[in-house]
Amino acid sequence: VGAHVNVTFTDNSINETGFILQRRGSASESWITVEAATRPASTWDNIHQLVIDQGLSTGGDPGTLTDSVPVSDTTTFAAGKSYQYQVIAVDAIGTQNLGTFPSTTVASDPSNIVFVQR
Repeated sequence: VGAHVNVTFTDNSINETGFILQRRGSASESWITVEAATRPASTWDNIHQLVIDQGLSTGGDPGTLTDSVPVSDTTTFAAGKSYQYQVIAVDAIGTQNLGTFPSTTVASDPSNIVFVQR
């Protein structure tokens, strides 16, 4: 067992349907996704003729994502090494229940990078 890395951030997006937490060991390494928190995409309300956005919040809220690999896992986390984390907001654009209506998922620019040392 061992402690996990909790990354706390401020949600500056207004219509996201999820967040992705990524980690890498150095600038020369690729980012790997360690957690993704998602909600359903928007849906169409036939009665009121409007799109219901399922975004997680209206922005400005604090959020926390967790790298679930325990820091005691020396295969993943080497002693004395720094690790970098970033958060990306994602939004599913389009509606889920309109059949062949086009939809796509759009990712935000990454957050500022956070450095963690084991």
